[in-house]
Amino acid sequence: MKTKLLFIAMILIAVWSNLTAQTVVFDGETSTDWNTATNWVGDVLPGINNDVDLDGNTVVLSANVQVQRVYAGGSSN
Repeated sequence: MKTKLLFIAMILIAVWSNLTAQTVVFDGETSTDWNTATNWVGDVLPGINNDVDLDGNTVVLSANVQVQRVYAGGSSN
């Protein structure tokens, strides 16, 4: 019984994290640096539960980051 409940809980967590993922859009307002919050719409860096839309912009990433999905679009570099 405990194993079934744990299994169900894990499935619910996996589904919930996918349903709550928000897309963060890079606008390059300040520079091309990924790690500058003002380069993102809403001035918030994307995290592990976010999808990222680079919106065709050139982005420089100089650190390890983890996000759910990246949409490059257009002529992104």
